[in-house]
Amino acid sequence: MCLEVLQIIGGVLPLELRREEIAIRELAKITSSFTTVPIKKKLENWKTESNPETYISPIGKMILQADDMKKETSIEVNNIEQQYECRGMCAIRRAPEYWTTLGSSKTRTSEQAIEGQRLIKQQLEELPPNTTVAFTDGSCMGNPGPCGAGAIIYNNEEEETIQYPVSNRGSILLAELVAIKLVLEKIDNYNYRNVKQLNIYSDSQSAIGIITLNWKSENYHKTIQEIKNRKIKLEQKGFSINIIWTPGHSDIEGNEQADRLAKAAAKEADNREEMSSITTKQDIKQAARTSVIKKWKTQWESSEVGRRFFNHHPDASKRIKLDFPSKKHFNILNSLRSGYSKLHYSSDLLQFKENPNMKGHQKGYPRPEWKKEQGASEYRSTFGKPARPQYVQEFKNVGSKIDSHNPLVTSNSNRPAVASH
Repeated sequence: MCLEVLQIIGGVLPLELRREEIAIRELAKITSSFTTVPIKKKLENWKTESNPETYISPIGKMILQADDMKKETSIEVNNIEQQYECRGMCAIRRAPEYWTTLGSSKTRTSEQAIEGQRLIKQQLEELPPNTTVAFTDGSCMGNPGPCGAGAIIYNNEEEETIQYPVSNRGSILLAELVAIKLVLEKIDNYNYRNVKQLNIYSDSQSAIGIITLNWKSENYHKTIQEIKNRKIKLEQKGFSINIIWTPGHSDIEGNEQADRLAKAAAKEADNREEMSSITTKQDIKQAARTSVIKKWKTQWESSEVGRRFFNHHPDASKRIKLDFPSKKHFNILNSLRSGYSKLHYSSDLLQFKENPNMKGHQKGYPRPEWKKEQGASEYRSTFGKPARPQYVQEFKNVGSKIDSHNPLVTSNSNRPAVASH
């Protein structure tokens, strides 16, 4: 079986395209590095050089491949967010146990939802005086897609809502982080009298883990650092800041209100033509994959080999589902569809009709013709192989009746059925 057909069946990118995908991601990683990193300096210097090797070197090829990705996806490597310098080692802390016992919003049972309501209600009832409570949430229409942040702040008997369209191309994590950031900014910029403690309830374990438990994040470094700096600033003013996880979609009033505000903000972001957006490593990863997949589709459509299998599977971007009774059946069917199977040995024993839609050896195995030269004692195929005596008569009887559309060929002999290619 030819390599291109095997790649399509296995859903494996050709090696040169896989290298291109990795090269684009590495270029993005270098671009986002600190300016003091030697390879970052080398890259910046390379861009300014004007010698013939600029675009035939490995770095030059990476730049050209990134330009191809920009044309296909509008994602530019040069817009990736910069990393922040490490300021010492921080120990990663373990999440509270109730984060796992209450399940997720997709798998949470009614009993777990009731327990979550009880837990949050108990925490709210036990709050000390002069405590402000805020519920935050984020919403994203696609991931990435238009996203918005929502929050509601309870200060004594007063309520204040926040509805903010974040970006027309962002992620749910970005929206959740921005919602927390907006609450901290609101508390810092306005005079909340006699407030000593702020409890922020968010249903994003990822956002809380990144801010309070030192979880690692590959994206949104600037937003995360701004939240941490604002939190430290408020604590220096005498505020006690607690960011607490609340189960989402469990009929907890504050969370439900924040969810509605976030969804409205995401719709508002969707209606805006242009908004500032952050290009992250995840965006580059998805864009690089999209770019090479499009190239793979073009290569498969224009290739001269594997055309028989192309008739069954013309789109290289769609993986073949293993929806047959077993892997054995799956392999047999793919072999028959591609024209590369063990049954090819028997095809030179019979004369098949040439399919007019097939041209060339790779679009189907060459069909043998049988001749008996004058004075010869045996039939020979165009391959030069002598026909076995027990098959000659059978060839005469059924060979001319075989159609390329017939999947199986049977005869009165004891020989098993032979599949047509």
